[in-house]
Amino acid sequence: MFDSIVRHKRLLLLTLGLLVLIQITSYYWISRINEQIETLRHQNIVQTLSQDLYHQISEKQAASTAIALTLANDVSHLLAEHNDVQYQAFNDLIAQITQKSNYKNLWVQVMDSDGDIVYRNWTKESTNDAPVSELKLLQAPRKDIITDSFDLTIRITTPIFHQKLRVGFLCLISHFNSIQRYFEGKHIQTLAVVPPELAQTMQHPFSEHRKGGFYIANLDPNPTLMKQITGADLHRWTSQNARPTVWQDKLVVAIPLRNLNKAPQGTLLAFYPLEATHRLDAGAELLTTKNITLIANITLTLLLLSGLVTFLIKKQRDYFQRIINAEEEIVLVSNGERLIDANQQLYNHFDNFRTDKRDCICDYFVEEDGFLQKYMGDQLWLDYLLEHRNDIHRAKCVLHGETYIFKLKAHTLLPGSNLAVVVLVDITELEALSEQLLEQSRIDELTQIGNRRFFNDYMEQQISLAKRHRHPLSLIFFDIDHFKKVNDVYGHQTGDVALRTVVDTLSTQLRESDVFFRVGGEEFMIVLAHHPLNQAKEIAERLRKRVERIQEASLPHLTISLGVAELDTHETLEQLLHRIDLALYEAKSNGRNCVCTA
Repeated sequence: MFDSIVRHKRLLLLTLGLLVLIQITSYYWISRINEQIETLRHQNIVQTLSQDLYHQISEKQAASTAIALTLANDVSHLLAEHNDVQYQAFNDLIAQITQKSNYKNLWVQVMDSDGDIVYRNWTKESTNDAPVSELKLLQAPRKDIITDSFDLTIRITTPIFHQKLRVGFLCLISHFNSIQRYFEGKHIQTLAVVPPELAQTMQHPFSEHRKGGFYIANLDPNPTLMKQITGADLHRWTSQNARPTVWQDKLVVAIPLRNLNKAPQGTLLAFYPLEATHRLDAGAELLTTKNITLIANITLTLLLLSGLVTFLIKKQRDYFQRIINAEEEIVLVSNGERLIDANQQLYNHFDNFRTDKRDCICDYFVEEDGFLQKYMGDQLWLDYLLEHRNDIHRAKCVLHGETYIFKLKAHTLLPGSNLAVVVLVDITELEALSEQLLEQSRIDELTQIGNRRFFNDYMEQQISLAKRHRHPLSLIFFDIDHFKKVNDVYGHQTGDVALRTVVDTLSTQLRESDVFFRVGGEEFMIVLAHHPLNQAKEIAERLRKRVERIQEASLPHLTISLGVAELDTHETLEQLLHRIDLALYEAKSNGRNCVCTA
């Protein structure tokens, strides 16, 4: 036997060398895989957490914008009359909206057309950080993240219009405390911090918390966290190009907060518990054990090595599949015509996907304008998504009689591949809330008919239809005669009763297709589709007589003056409103309580 070993010494040494090389290579390879898994786990957590943070900020900005538009629609009286009644009414309105929203600490600031502060609900300080030059250029709501003299806040600034004239500006300011509470519900602590160079400019800080020159915007930060962190930690985490850092038992993720000009305003720090990441990797220890076992057996045969590689690839795929299944969103892989792979959330929402034998998620898309369809013109839906990846895409699906709305985004799986990863987020409740807030912003609170903003939108639509289909479109414009005298003599409460009484009385005289709007204090518009001028004048005369017959013990005798106009073929809304305004002025000049046509 010894002679045989000696004769095959070179082959034995070569075999032993090969086995040692395989073991070293395998050990190094498995170590790299474990490092990549750890890195990928952190990257997935950072990506998911960052998306969640930006989504919360985006949701708060969207909700705040809807609230700001609602307030701006009701604030013109405050700019016109600085009295306790107007201030109290506006305070009550803010309290009502705050009670119905998830944001309990809203700051509201009203400025006149020159940028001077007319109203604030959180302080009596006169400091105004809003640049007047930028305000005067503002024509639509602006969303921003600002560090000013008071705090690091999410700010919505919107112009206030009255009769198409910009009469001022409204700022709705909210804080990061609701975002803090949201992530605390997920056992994730957050801190909104302002760097020392900006913190020094804060004259009236809302929060009393500071650390190493940094300003902490949270009103109620975690006490333990505040004791553990240092100014040096904050400087390291918020420095430029800072990467996620493992600190104590947490993964620290820094999300920069910038204003519309891309200037840094602060940083949102999230502290993700590492124990939660270990729970996600429940099979990591088992995977390591099996790797060691397979490496020990690799000396038996090179065939087992190929089996080990196959096993590891499968385990790695299962690992990624478990991570994807843990996502709240629907994640799928498709070529646009057929589903290739998906996480469990797809089958949680579309539980009959397999039984219906549908090939593609696009088979559920409802064909409706404004929503993604299977074919967008001559493009397949997935190609359209990839080509317009920076746009917001929504799809409507009907499942078991219920309507769901999803937001979609997609990116190519591999360069040159026809496969793409598609993510669907269920935004049904958010869409319903947005529709509700939009509806509230279009209704006059006192009379419960359409307001001026709704009138402008509705008229643009009706004028387009009238010109396209060549049918008549008429307007009746009226106001209550001597209404200022009613307010001055009987009080504003009686004036409000008079407005509601006139609206309720005339509403019963209109067709279902006639639309009633309050466009000013005591000014009203009635839109009469398919009515020429002579019919509109008859209706106006009938309405005038009906108001004249109103008999209410609590009200003085009421009359109205009316102007009537019909849309000309090439006329714009502004031209039509100018003509009907002249007609109303003529009715007033003729002694009021009469009808004049344009």
